[in-house]
Amino acid sequence: MASIKDFKKIFVYTSLITPLLLIGLEITTRVFILIVENNQVNLPNISTNMKSLNKKTSFDMITGWRHNCNQKFLNKDFPDDVVCNRHGLVKTPFSSIDRKPSAFGILLLGNSVAMGEGLYSRNNADTFASQLEYNLRKEYDNIDLINAAYSGFNSWQEHAETTRYLNSSFLYHDLPDINLIVSFGGIQDFWGFLKLLVNPEYLSDSNLNYRYANGLMIHPSTISYFDNLKSIHDGNIINAINGLFLSIYENSNLFKFGNVLYKNLLVGNSSSLDKSFISLELSESKVFNNLESILSNRFSMDYKEYIMIRDYFVSSVVRNISANSVLIGDRNYLFVYAPTFFSTLSTEKSAFNDKYLVGGIGHLVDSKKYRFEIYEREMKLIEADYRNALLKKLSSIKSVEVLDYSSTAEGTDWFLDYSHLNQFAASTISKKLTEDIAEYIQINKLNSQEN
Repeated sequence: MASIKDFKKIFVYTSLITPLLLIGLEITTRVFILIVENNQVNLPNISTNMKSLNKKTSFDMITGWRHNCNQKFLNKDFPDDVVCNRHGLVKTPFSSIDRKPSAFGILLLGNSVAMGEGLYSRNNADTFASQLEYNLRKEYDNIDLINAAYSGFNSWQEHAETTRYLNSSFLYHDLPDINLIVSFGGIQDFWGFLKLLVNPEYLSDSNLNYRYANGLMIHPSTISYFDNLKSIHDGNIINAINGLFLSIYENSNLFKFGNVLYKNLLVGNSSSLDKSFISLELSESKVFNNLESILSNRFSMDYKEYIMIRDYFVSSVVRNISANSVLIGDRNYLFVYAPTFFSTLSTEKSAFNDKYLVGGIGHLVDSKKYRFEIYEREMKLIEADYRNALLKKLSSIKSVEVLDYSSTAEGTDWFLDYSHLNQFAASTISKKLTEDIAEYIQINKLNSQEN
């Protein structure tokens, strides 16, 4: 029979050996992960999933979040590996070494569409921003485009990022003075509008009050994140313990590798951005062809309430864009409403698209349901109504030049999902925007000498 002394020995040995064993496993797993990520072994599915688990976002006090560019091991052929400059801005082909008086600076704003999500490989060469700068420099060799877009940024965050740039660029020789601002996107604010339709209680919920601006600025979860950090600093033990376990889970190589094995062995590899993987076919269900019927059956909302929410949200977006448009002077701001999968749905494909539900957007609209049910054809009508209301109001602002690219894409096969462009689409649309920017520069006589 074991004595108390024996139990003490077992406890001591276990207390010493277990941490050492875990440390050894962490180191071994980390080395293996680095080998896989750098494609030194032929495990393509595991390599892709390992990279997809890299932490891509970091907390930012000004915009709420931004890209985590602290990646030392980059595979330039992997579409999720973003290359950033020393300021944390997504790298474009050309970068000024010294601030030259003749340089024409263009600040590109937007969400992940403008940022170039899905096209980061080859040192960002194929992203929308890179192709736009490349085409522009063929027209004007003094163009220096700064890609200040980031995934999830709405119009308020674009304004905050612009202000950050203008306050910071004076101190850095590789950041040009800005002569023109181009906001390319529109879909991120649409997701925000849809969020209010799915959750109309957000406009009356006491938890989303003045402090949270009813969720129209940064996401309330970002504010809650900072509140949790503050509570830990103030001595909240429960939040501190939760934060510790969350940090271990997110940073542990063992957990990361376990998740990858789970995806490959039990779930299967579903890392593709192809929209067909998230479309759900329910051909027997009824599809509604007018806005009032869609609102009544999909949102339990009447048209009057919808108009109130739409106008309220559009006014907020217009305020953000209007405020941003005057930061560097009149007529120096282009707003481009980019094409989306929904705006590209053509009438001749109606029968085909009527049977597909929109899928994979629950996180974008804060849907508490297992599946937010609305058909692609129905979403097209809502997106068109929102877009028309927004562009009509923006067109009345003298400091904003509006370009409606919503019908530019020639087919839904131009998209990786509901908003992100494939390489061909990014190339084609960047060429069109290059022509429009060049014409705009000529008409408004925007050049570095006059500014």
